[in-house]
Amino acid sequence: GSLLMEYVLSTKKAANKLPENPLVIKTIVTTDLQKDIAHFYGASCEETLTGISRTWRNEVSGSVDVTVLGDYTLSYVATDSAGNQSTVERTVQVVDTTPPVITLNGGASYLQFINTVFEDPGASALDALDGEVAVSISGDEVDASSMGDYVLTYSATDASGNTAQASRTVTVGDGLGIHSVVVSQGMIRENGGSSTIVVNLTQPALQRVFLFVEASLNSRILLSDSILSVAEGDTEVRFTVTALNDELVNGDEAITLNVRSLYKELASVQITVRDDEASHLGVVSDGLVSGASVFFDMNANGVMDDGEPSTTTDKQGAYQLNLPVSQYDQNSDGVVDSKDGQLVAI
Repeated sequence: GSLLMEYVLSTKKAANKLPENPLVIKTIVTTDLQKDIAHFYGASCEETLTGISRTWRNEVSGSVDVTVLGDYTLSYVATDSAGNQSTVERTVQVVDTTPPVITLNGGASYLQFINTVFEDPGASALDALDGEVAVSISGDEVDASSMGDYVLTYSATDASGNTAQASRTVTVGDGLGIHSVVVSQGMIRENGGSSTIVVNLTQPALQRVFLFVEASLNSRILLSDSILSVAEGDTEVRFTVTALNDELVNGDEAITLNVRSLYKELASVQITVRDDEASHLGVVSDGLVSGASVFFDMNANGVMDDGEPSTTTDKQGAYQLNLPVSQYDQNSDGVVDSKDGQLVAI
C-alpha cells in the first residue's frame, strides 16, 4: 500500500496534477510510513476505522391491546457489542372510528292504518366495542288521522362519538292500491247488455276494507254492487254493470265508473252504453201529406198488420218512427235495416 501511494503521488506531482491541499486517507491498521509519504508530497493524512466487526442487539418493551381504547408506549433499545445503547419510544393510539349498527324493528317502510293508534316499532343499535347503544328518535310527528307519509330518523352514538342514523317512512292509509282494472266489455247494449269489472289490488288486503263504486250517470245502468267488500288476503274484487231497458232514442253514451276507498279515489274506467233503438225520420210528400200513416212493413205485404210499428205524420208531413233493435232486428245482425222490413206510408 505504501509503494502504491508513493507511485500515485509522485506521478501526479511530476505531471503537475496534484490538487491543492491534497488529502490521503489511511486505515488505523496500516503503517505510519504512509503519513511520512503523504507529508513529503505536501498532502495531509487522515485515519479511518476499518475491518472491525460490531454486533448489535435490539429489544422492544411494551404491548398494545387493540381491543381496549387508549395510548400505549413502545420502547425500542439497540445495544452494540461494546455495550453502547440507543433508545427511542413510539406512542400507539387505539381509537374507534366505526359507528354502531342500527336495526329497525318492522323495516324501513311501515303502514299505519288510518284512525288507529300509532305505536313506534322501535329500533336497536349494537356497537363493536360498547355493545348495545341507546337509540334516539327525531323527525315528523305521525298523525294517524291524516293520510300521508311521515319520516322518522333513528340515531345512535357510541362512547367514541361515532354516530349512525337510519330512517323509516310511516305511511298512514288504508293499505289499498289498485294495480289494474279489467273490463270484459267496453261497450254494452242497452236492454240487458252487461260487463264484468275486475279490480286487481297491488297487494293482498291487510284487513277487511270496503271499496265504493260511483257512476257518472245512473239512469242507464245498474250496478250489481256499489259497495265492494274486500276480505283480508283478497287480491281482487269484481262487480257487474248492466244496461237498463228503455225504448227511447237517446244515443250512445259513455259512462265513467270511479272506484274509491273511504279516503281516496283509486281508479276509474269508462264503458259505453249503446242505444238499442233506431229512429227513422222522414217526410211523406206528394205535396205535403199530413195525417198519413207510416208503418214498418215486416212481411213486405204492403198492409199494416198487427204488431208492425206505426206512426202518423204531422201537419208538415214529417214523422219519426222508433224501431228498437231488440224488437225488430229479425235477422239478428245488430241493426234494423231494409233486410228486416220496409217503411210504407198510406
